[in-house]
Amino acid sequence: DFISEKNVVTEERRQRTDNDPKALFSEQMRDTLFTNHPYGTPVIGWMNEIESYDWKDVKEFYDTWYAPNNAVIIISGDVTVEDVRPLAKKTYGLLETKALPARKRGEVPPAIAKTIMRLYDDTIKQESFQSIRIAPSSHQNNQESLALQVLNEILSGGPTTRLYKKLVVDNKRAVSVNFSYQADALDYGSIFVSAIPAQNISLEQINDDIQNEFNNVIENGVTEQEVKDAIQRLQDSAVFARDSLSGPARIIGYSLLTGSSLDDIENWPKDIGTVNANQVQDVAKKYLSATMPYIKPPVEGYLYPKPSAVKDESEGAE
Repeated sequence: DFISEKNVVTEERRQRTDNDPKALFSEQMRDTLFTNHPYGTPVIGWMNEIESYDWKDVKEFYDTWYAPNNAVIIISGDVTVEDVRPLAKKTYGLLETKALPARKRGEVPPAIAKTIMRLYDDTIKQESFQSIRIAPSSHQNNQESLALQVLNEILSGGPTTRLYKKLVVDNKRAVSVNFSYQADALDYGSIFVSAIPAQNISLEQINDDIQNEFNNVIENGVTEQEVKDAIQRLQDSAVFARDSLSGPARIIGYSLLTGSSLDDIENWPKDIGTVNANQVQDVAKKYLSATMPYIKPPVEGYLYPKPSAVKDESEGAE
């Protein structure tokens, strides 16, 4: 069983990552950002390590960490506690609890130099820019995380928000642009930015355009109306999420595993409503500055189609 499942994992990595230059590129960007921290390691693992796994290592890991006191089970549907508690006792109740080792958390060391990565590949048909930077998770700093979530919505929460309206609709500098902040993590959160430039606009130019919009928020802030509208959209999304059976279950399970409590989850719509314009400007200054980056500068990625070999007639060489 071990050999066959190991082959399944290697094939899954090959299909999802190794055969996709963009996926490999994103993986390398994340590894570069999260130096000395497990968030730089892909969940599925590196191919050379997967190929070197043996049964003893896997069994030792399983025996160490797989225990009912190290798991969260979320049951969603038309059931009651009285229905499912006997089932949980019948299955998980048979498993013994374990004394779990302390989870050793590394820290990303400060850096002063920006990392710029470039990829040229035949599979890339359109130039694109992306960057990733460190920000606090909700577990690390809940109040700043709430302000970052509102900033996320103001910058990139739809076709009428700042980045899309300015760069795509008004100035036509980009075909698409995206800003996303990941709040749910036990340690560091992250901010991901991506864009596809319009014709005759370079990737460096679109990067500058995005930073100019960041600088606008840093220097001039946002309006209370923008904050109010963003909060309303976020609160609405929390209501709509309840229409799904799987959505709330995933949110609850992931939040519990990354340091939040049930109260944090239930109170999120009220808590997000307390964010004001000054707080949004403060987190923009702290986490989007080009001159004073948080912990380390963002890792920037530039993806290009592979240049065709052009023959130089005068030199008679490619």
